[in-house]
Amino acid sequence: MRLSLMGFQWLDVRWWWEEPPAGTPVHLRDPLAARSFLHRLAAEPAHLAALRRFVAAGAPPLSAPPEDGQVLDQLARAVAAGRVRLTALQATPHASWGKMVEEEPATPAAQPARAPAPEQEDVCWPCLQRAAASAQTLREAAANGVPFIAAG
Repeated sequence: MRLSLMGFQWLDVRWWWEEPPAGTPVHLRDPLAARSFLHRLAAEPAHLAALRRFVAAGAPPLSAPPEDGQVLDQLARAVAAGRVRLTALQATPHASWGKMVEEEPATPAAQPARAPAPEQEDVCWPCLQRAAASAQTLREAAANGVPFIAAG
């Protein structure tokens, strides 16, 4: 199980019978030091939930789920006894991106010819007068605070 730490660092948590990954082993032989380390790690809720699942998968089932402190104590004893291995993994940033190559800017595609704009109609004087009267009515209604509801 891998837990994401700060930046590009991971902590791999495995049982003693599982094959350890390539990385720097974290040796914590003192149960109090192991509990302190795990307590800082479990400060993030997602990490605590993952550690809870890890312990539940490798330990005998219990009638009731253990409390957070019991999970950390059980895991700290297992780390100190060597039954759980902690390995620090250093991930390289952007490892999946491959080699970065700067590409030359693409040449702009040929623009399709635009259709000619339709001819505008001549504006009639009565239409402009009606539009101006409507605009004036709306401005007066807004100034007075009267809500405008268009009659449908």
